[in-house]
Amino acid sequence: MKRLLLRDFIFDRLYHPSEGYFCRPDFQIGEMKQPLDFKKMIGYDDYQKELQRNYPEDAWLTPSEIFKPYYGMTVANYIMQAHLRYE
Repeated sequence: MKRLLLRDFIFDRLYHPSEGYFCRPDFQIGEMKQPLDFKKMIGYDDYQKELQRNYPEDAWLTPSEIFKPYYGMTVANYIMQAHLRYE
C-alpha cells in the first residue's frame, strides 16, 4: 500500500481530472453574492431567507463558502487547540 500525505489525498479526491469531486461536470460550484450577516438574523427563518436571497441559482456551495468567515476560523481554532493539547 502506497503511503500518502493527507493533503495529497484530499487534493486528489477533490481535483483528480476524471474522478475529482470538483472536476465533475454535473456540479456547478458557486459563490455567495455577499457574506451572510449572521448578527442580524433572528433564528432559522431569517437564515433561510438570507440564504435563498444570496444563494446562486443552479450552483452548489461548500459550508466554508456559506458560513464564511466563521467556518474557516472555527476549523483553524480547532486545529490550533488540538495542536496545543498534544504539544
